[in-house]
Amino acid sequence: MTLPGQSRAANIKDSWKRFLNVNLRTETVYVAFDNSLAQPSVQGRPMEKWVTIRIGQFVPGTLSDQIVEFYCCTRRDAEGYKCAQLRDTVYELLTDIEDAFKRIPLYRSHPTAAWVEIGKILIHREWIRESGEVEGPDDTKIRTLTVRTRIASGL
Repeated sequence: MTLPGQSRAANIKDSWKRFLNVNLRTETVYVAFDNSLAQPSVQGRPMEKWVTIRIGQFVPGTLSDQIVEFYCCTRRDAEGYKCAQLRDTVYELLTDIEDAFKRIPLYRSHPTAAWVEIGKILIHREWIRESGEVEGPDDTKIRTLTVRTRIASGL
């Protein structure tokens, strides 16, 4: 049995990368898909706001589950105002005011061929949980959005 494209980890991760890079880069927010919350640098210049994304365990099913965590991080932000603004920007990307379901395109990704949309990643606004603001030892402000996603995967 071949694994359906909607259940492939590479397709899911690449779809998140595409969605977030298109939408957050216009806000001059650096997007990282690693397990570190360390302050990133671009061309030797430390970033003052960034989002680290951790894609969690995929639980297969007809309507598969996956948890995605968004760590909204800022530096040089004494009162946490920039961190709150960054949280708002990310939260708006993950919600839809019309019917409460955000639909993020899920693509069959390929390194050399055109990407083809094969489904949607669904997020309901009630599936988003937020931590309060925390401060790291290096004065990084962090707000975490933990999001439950659903994907019609045909398993």
